[in-house]
Amino acid sequence: MAGQGVFASYLARIGERGLLLTSVIVEAEIYFSISRLTTGKKRNNLASVAAEVIKRLHDVLPVTRAVAARYAQVKADLWAHGKPMGENDLWIASTALAHNLTLVTSDATFGNIEALVIENWSQLSAIKPIRIR
Repeated sequence: MAGQGVFASYLARIGERGLLLTSVIVEAEIYFSISRLTTGKKRNNLASVAAEVIKRLHDVLPVTRAVAARYAQVKADLWAHGKPMGENDLWIASTALAHNLTLVTSDATFGNIEALVIENWSQLSAIKPIRIR
């Protein structure tokens, strides 16, 4: 969770404007990343930060049939254009698309998905309203 101070500031600002949601895939990736660390101060600190972030969320969205349908469309489109991406990232993007949500990320790879609305949390000056429907 590099840049956790910037991300915490971002969460504080974005939480004033709308719902904070995540995918069950993101939650799993957070827990996996922490579990790979050796026991110690860094692991405990990141686990604490992760717990705080998850506590601020309004919901954790599951993988549904609608998400699966978007996943198939997005994956086929990316492959057709020679731009395949990681499976978990596909599920995360598909969740945002299926729920018509803005994906908050600093990962430029998501820019390859044409219909996906992205907000880069690492650019605080670029914060704009989030589309929630």
